[in-house]
Amino acid sequence: MVASSPRDRWVLTWNQQRVEFVHDVSGQMMMRVGEGEDWREVQPFWTADHSVCWGSVCATGDVPLE
Repeated sequence: MVASSPRDRWVLTWNQQRVEFVHDVSGQMMMRVGEGEDWREVQPFWTADHSVCWGSVCATGDVPLE
């Protein structure tokens, strides 16, 4: 995970896959999978196994939210 501005913009990269996130002060969160792809709005949610997900992308374990 690379966070140029942790509360506003961050990038996840694994297996040569890049997922970018942008969050604004209004609460809207946008995500795009792959460079040059379209941005789409996503809503974060928690799963029963304590993973946090944004659309179809989920993180498990210790997630640095601050």
